[in-house]
Amino acid sequence: MSRIDASGRLTSQAVSHVLNWQPGDRLTLTTGAGADRPLAGRQRAGTRGRFVERRQARQAHDKARERYEGLTKAELSDQLAKRQLPKSGNLDELIERLAEADSR
Repeated sequence: MSRIDASGRLTSQAVSHVLNWQPGDRLTLTTGAGADRPLAGRQRAGTRGRFVERRQARQAHDKARERYEGLTKAELSDQLAKRQLPKSGNLDELIERLAEADSR
């Protein structure tokens, strides 16, 4: 795959060739609804579907965590026991374990 450099040019001619783009052809990139941050790191053009899936999974995970944020360690342990999950760890680990179980 190719990247777009700071000047807006594709860094690989292979993509241009396969798509039959000629020098000077314009390419408009549009973000989807709810895109609140630019693609970064190892994310590339063509991975938008996976990017959206990861963002949605992260939002669901964060929402699941919110359910448990105000509970005491004893209450979290009770929730874990009902699901037959390990009850050891600090508050954050217990919340994370419950959130992970909710997202499965």
